[in-house]
Amino acid sequence: MKILVLGATGMIGARLVSALADAGHEVTGSGRRPDASGRAGQERPAASWICIDFANLQRPEQWHAHLDGMALVINAVGLFSERYPGEFDDVHRAAPQALFKACHDKGCALIHLSALGSDAQAQPAYWRSKGQAEEALTACGLQATILRPSLVFGPEGASSKMLMSLVTLPLVLLPGARVPVRPVHMEDVAALVTKLVAMREQGQPWPSHVDVAGPCALSLAAYVELLAQGLGLQRSRVWNLPLGIAGMLARGASLLHLPLLTPDAIAMLHASQDGRLCPDAAEMPRLLGRNARHPASFATPAMRSERVMAWAYPALTIAIAMLWLITAWVSWFAWPHAQSHAWLAACGIPPALRETTLAAASLTDAAIGMALLAGLACQRRGHALLWPLQTLLVLAYTLVMSVCLPDFWAHPFGPLSKNLPLLLLFFAMWRLR
Repeated sequence: MKILVLGATGMIGARLVSALADAGHEVTGSGRRPDASGRAGQERPAASWICIDFANLQRPEQWHAHLDGMALVINAVGLFSERYPGEFDDVHRAAPQALFKACHDKGCALIHLSALGSDAQAQPAYWRSKGQAEEALTACGLQATILRPSLVFGPEGASSKMLMSLVTLPLVLLPGARVPVRPVHMEDVAALVTKLVAMREQGQPWPSHVDVAGPCALSLAAYVELLAQGLGLQRSRVWNLPLGIAGMLARGASLLHLPLLTPDAIAMLHASQDGRLCPDAAEMPRLLGRNARHPASFATPAMRSERVMAWAYPALTIAIAMLWLITAWVSWFAWPHAQSHAWLAACGIPPALRETTLAAASLTDAAIGMALLAGLACQRRGHALLWPLQTLLVLAYTLVMSVCLPDFWAHPFGPLSKNLPLLLLFFAMWRLR
């Protein structure tokens, strides 16, 4: 079957491309990037790729050329936070409505991924836009099924990675810790879609919608505990962060784009206290012919190191940047210049160059600290070169002082001996980057 997977660079879409290709289908992927086929975690790449900006295709005729020859379209496009006001409506309602009409015109079947809790009258824009698309799809008469996933676990998923990173900390402050959920594994979502495609090939009728959820209902805190156990950690301390406080933090942390700490996410957690993320979900095991995976099997010890580094790398970068900035300030403003000049004299620096050398050293330290912070804030890979630079600079400091000021090795505060773990740390950070 010729299948078009929209949103094939996302966690679920990428896995669907691989699963459907493994099942022998001719899969075309799509996304904003032209070179994404075979990336984003796909075990097998799409047979072909369409580069489209989904949000801008809001008229049915814009979709017609993309649907030529397709028997089935899978809409796995979705976003959890807006980059601009109204993006939820563009991506979750306007573009899908045009897609539904185009699929009807072209005779394509459709599998549409929505979300549990979606409602056309919901207050959170995420749920509201998803619910409005569901209503439009139901009304258009298209042969389609709506999948409404609960909290989906995937090793590459933003929320899954954040939760697994949180449980590696000694204490987890979790908003909505008491909210009941039924987490479902990404592999079970892929298996369900593959089963629906097989039913389509065999001429079997599709259900109008399927609540995609795991086999057991548990609190968000209990789910986090299971992830911690899967990572091989001792029982983590999960404390409930009141949703009122979490809402205030979310407004202040909007620039961080954390999956569970946005105003919409907090509003959805608050509304989900009524159990709307815990449906009966009897249809899913019937279709699969088995129960979905238990959340206790989601995380594995092999994932632990990467999840620790997710917070350790930026934290270490900030700490090292502050080390350089404090050193720069102390060297120029806090420490007597006369003492610094005496050390420079011991290193053979002529009197006329000592103040200039001290200024250059202080500015270099400050520049490295600022560059580390700037690279981290911009999430650029370019500052990776700062790590070998720091390694060489500290190594040079250590060698020069070992020759010219060997007494520093005997200093009780260890100004030179502390450079040894720093050198190893800089090298490790370089290779990790």
